[in-house]
Amino acid sequence: MILIKAGLACNFRCKYCYQREIRPEENVIDLEAVKNTVRNLYSQTKSQIVLHGGEPLFLGKDLVEEFLKLSYDLSGRSSVQTNGYLIDQDFIEIFKKYKTSVGLSIDGPWPCNELRGIGSREDRKKQTEKILENLDLLLEEKIPTSIIVVLHKSNAINDRLEILKKWLISLSERGVTGRLNPCCSGIEGIDLTPAELINAYDQILDLFLKRGISGWSPFRDIIAALRGDPNVVCVFRECDPFHTPAATTVLGDGGVGVCVRLYGENFYLRSPVKTDLRSRILQQTDCKGCEFWNYCYGGCPGMAIDWDWRRKDRWCPVYKFLFKRLRNILKFVGPRRSVSQPRREKSSIEHLDGSLRHLDSDLSKSHSDGIEHLDGNFRHLDSDLI
Repeated sequence: MILIKAGLACNFRCKYCYQREIRPEENVIDLEAVKNTVRNLYSQTKSQIVLHGGEPLFLGKDLVEEFLKLSYDLSGRSSVQTNGYLIDQDFIEIFKKYKTSVGLSIDGPWPCNELRGIGSREDRKKQTEKILENLDLLLEEKIPTSIIVVLHKSNAINDRLEILKKWLISLSERGVTGRLNPCCSGIEGIDLTPAELINAYDQILDLFLKRGISGWSPFRDIIAALRGDPNVVCVFRECDPFHTPAATTVLGDGGVGVCVRLYGENFYLRSPVKTDLRSRILQQTDCKGCEFWNYCYGGCPGMAIDWDWRRKDRWCPVYKFLFKRLRNILKFVGPRRSVSQPRREKSSIEHLDGSLRHLDSDLSKSHSDGIEHLDGNFRHLDSDLI
């Protein structure tokens, strides 16, 4: 994925933002240098291009259109990840013009979203209401839209978790899915404990299973990983912290950097060569002998224990819980089969089911809702996985 992070300035001051230490007050951008770098990278990789931030819409309509047009001219589509507050009818028309998929960052209805925004508590409440109105507008205008929710103590424990669960049901009923990311700010009173995060994921998974809701990550990605599907979020893929293959960042001066999630107040330019150094270290240390190594690869170096990329992801106990639970569900369900088509006596279709290649007499058709989602740092299409 090519992330255009030409401007890291933002109209919000979210309390857990991982870019807070490197955020400038205003953007300084060499437009032609950025565009040339994006063209060169796309010619080499054909990776999805995403306008990112900071807050990308804070760049202003002219620059946003420049970047979305660039992506559209190269790939026939475009994508943006936004807090959603600045969306208006003009932006809607730009999104339509350049076939833009919109990823919206919001942590639920008020008060679940109280850590996001700027100003007083009342200001943040009004901002949340405006973003939800803009979400309605995106859906009414049939703009492909997905959600990234960050789980923390303001939306994933006690009564707040119940509010969040009801909201997730309402989103799913409208055809919206996305990702449920753990907050990793390092700030006491914001981040969940592993036990709290396990409880939140467990309750949400129970809810989704009861209601037949699919398409939300990390559940979707863990199921895909267990089935041998390579199209999983970067958290469950091997990562070189000096190359970050899932996220190539284009900076405001046209420089090429690594994923900015990793290094706090520092920028690092991207190494031209990918290595497996982190994987080799983890296989001899934190992850030695782990039954889920080939599905998880130690998780994200940007969320590593002690912020040390040589260590495994601090949420390892949480992911192990989910891998075990979802593996048992897959064992119970058995090979993927259609629930909507009648049983057929014979099939000549070959498919991959985990690592076993075989013929199946009752195959589910590959499905896509046609919506591209920004899920962490990887592009994929929704599919029926459970």
